[in-house]
Amino acid sequence: MNYINIFITQKQKKMKNKNENNKLIAEFMGLEIKPNECGRLFRYHKEWGWIMSVVEKLESEIGAEVTIKRMQCEIAYKDSLNPKKNVKFTMASGIKINALNAVILNFIEWHNENNKK
Repeated sequence: MNYINIFITQKQKKMKNKNENNKLIAEFMGLEIKPNECGRLFRYHKEWGWIMSVVEKLESEIGAEVTIKRMQCEIAYKDSLNPKKNVKFTMASGIKINALNAVILNFIEWHNENNKK
């Protein structure tokens, strides 16, 4: 299977700020965010229980394959109807949860952009 490989470097990782990133993930997870509520209520960036719920959704509902190996994380997604949408996001980091968070954020942004209705 051919993928478009996207290797995320430290400079490229989507770390605008933790609140915005947590809000993006919360919206992807289908959580309702009130206008006066900010992303600081969410803890995807530092708690494994939170981020693993996203991994579960990616694998079970989106059909992506998430691999966490040593300090490298990868999300591979293949679209059987449109092979041009086969992508693989990869990042290595000294802190495993940061690498996982970065590939998830990049994948969500890509997914949102490529699945607009």
